[in-house]
Amino acid sequence: DVFTGIEVSPPLLPADEYSEIRCGATLTGPLASPNSHLIVCTLSFNFFWRVGSDSWSKCSPRNGSLTKFVVFKGQVIGMVRSDRSLFMVHLTPQIHLQEIPVSWGGRNSMTKWHLCDPWLVVCDDMLLMVGCQSEFLGITRDVFEAYRIDTSTDPAKWVKVERLENWAIFISSDWRVQPLSCLNP
Repeated sequence: DVFTGIEVSPPLLPADEYSEIRCGATLTGPLASPNSHLIVCTLSFNFFWRVGSDSWSKCSPRNGSLTKFVVFKGQVIGMVRSDRSLFMVHLTPQIHLQEIPVSWGGRNSMTKWHLCDPWLVVCDDMLLMVGCQSEFLGITRDVFEAYRIDTSTDPAKWVKVERLENWAIFISSDWRVQPLSCLNP
């Protein structure tokens, strides 16, 4: 931690034929936080290390590993890249995942494959899925679209956001890099 000088080192990641690190890692909070975890994504699993502990936990949804993470309203949210399902990640008292039911399609909402390699982004009180439209007939558009999760319905649904008002989102061409959202001061 460059601000406090705290240095930590996790134990070796358990290795097997499914443990190749494919999607990077995410830190869920400041190193000094008692609930800070490092989440490492492999092809098939998510490994969780509580900062300061001496072991890893392994937990993943049945349909693949979580690859995109954000902290939204104090809760860690992850997305499965293969089918875009969302999960709430509960870190205490033990690691477990809770799927967030989401309805796809419908008026003013998107279909599951509408965006190509989307990112999860938090802008204030909105959880967004942001990306370019999927390739259609060999044509890719460089126009980004944003959809916010509407949890007022059951199940939740993604609703198109026409304007971000004073928010800007910076996105890398490397899909492993988490986007940065900033409010115009």
